[in-house]
Amino acid sequence: MAIKKLVGIERLMSRDAGFAAAYKATMDSYIAKRYARKLDPSEASVVKPHTWYLPHFVVVNPNKPSKIRMVFDAVAEVNGVSLNSVLLKGPQEYRSLPSILFHFREGAVGVSGDIKEIFHQVLMQPEDRCAQRFLWRNGDSSRQSDVYQMCVMTFGAACSPCAADYVKTGNALEHGINVTSRAVQSILAYHYVDDFVDAFDSPAEAISIAQEVRAIHLDAGFELRNLASYSPEVVAALGGAEVPKLIASKESLATEKVLGLYWQPSTDEFQFNLHFNKVDPQVVNGGKRPTKRELLSVVISVLDAFAAVAYWRVVNYEKEVSVSFVCAKTKCAPLKPLTIPRLELQAAVLGTRLMQTIREEHSVVVNDCLLWSDSSTVMKWIRSLHRRYKPFVQNRVAEILASTSVSDWRWIPTAPTKPHVSAVKSTLPQLPAGFRVHHFYAKKSATGPLLRSASLNRENSMRSCDKNMPWSS
Repeated sequence: MAIKKLVGIERLMSRDAGFAAAYKATMDSYIAKRYARKLDPSEASVVKPHTWYLPHFVVVNPNKPSKIRMVFDAVAEVNGVSLNSVLLKGPQEYRSLPSILFHFREGAVGVSGDIKEIFHQVLMQPEDRCAQRFLWRNGDSSRQSDVYQMCVMTFGAACSPCAADYVKTGNALEHGINVTSRAVQSILAYHYVDDFVDAFDSPAEAISIAQEVRAIHLDAGFELRNLASYSPEVVAALGGAEVPKLIASKESLATEKVLGLYWQPSTDEFQFNLHFNKVDPQVVNGGKRPTKRELLSVVISVLDAFAAVAYWRVVNYEKEVSVSFVCAKTKCAPLKPLTIPRLELQAAVLGTRLMQTIREEHSVVVNDCLLWSDSSTVMKWIRSLHRRYKPFVQNRVAEILASTSVSDWRWIPTAPTKPHVSAVKSTLPQLPAGFRVHHFYAKKSATGPLLRSASLNRENSMRSCDKNMPWSS
């Protein structure tokens, strides 16, 4: 299997001189850095029970087309067995991605960076390196392949992220006595694998903690690089560069692009790109009139989903109200057809989970939470005094009421929300820009329309109690 994959790579190299040069340079750098070692014939002849030969290939990051990443294919199977199938993935001890990003927006000064080649800085035990053998002959298909083995962890092994995080965490804990606890906390809580994403109250604190974090990593052989910040003072002190930085996005082993989240330090803004793979780019950019098929393809791909969106509503000491976007979550509708009320119930469950995540993962004290739905059916289900529903509805209503109370829910008519749809900045023509919220959220009292008690009769239970709301006229 390994020799067959090598022959395939060599065919590609023979057809593309640029690809061949880049591939050979990458492999030469692995050998020069002692990430990989060539075995002599006597060593190669020793076969242990866990000896394994890994095929290898390269992937190109669309954001860095000049750079290729060597991948050792640990999912390649022989007789139904692959290296990853016998490896334990290990627990994910690092915090979730939303949690780290939420914290990143809490402080006044954000700092981000990444650890250079983190997997390749962790050595494998000598007795386990035979499971990471591979074949290479520098593109010369006329001679016998040489046997090499990786001496460090590889990009592609299922256990690599967990093992690298364990080493990184252990190194930080060993420095807990000699450095401030805030620097250790930054490594333990505000790293996502090799990404450093933290926020501080002042530039001075950001500089001090970031320098300590870099020193701690260096003791373990980890190089913290590509430091960026909104503050020019921090950038100058840390020797970083004020450039758009891709944070918290991991390239997959697949060849397609993984959508990333961009942070522009100069403006302290997040950005992301929308891709419609089956639509002509000229249509997306507005340079070409779409056909009916192309238009329906875009519309259906966007609308065949349900979503929840969350906002902060803050009242300052002067009783001024400000509303800002926090987070949104979208899920595709299931393949199995569901009725519209059930999809709306799914959206209510999604909103409940989003609310829980935001409250748990922020250090901000939240006084109250209100949840809104434009589905009168969902509101009836939530407010009903009985629970004589089918399991689908019963289970989801129970989950909603386990985290919220009936008084937390508000009904908002569909019609007034249409001009105030939440939309993100997009290159698509004639779409609203920015994040828009209903104007009554910004009033001193954002209670909105209320539903009567569920004990009222069915005809009257869904009428609004507040006749002064903008949509009642």
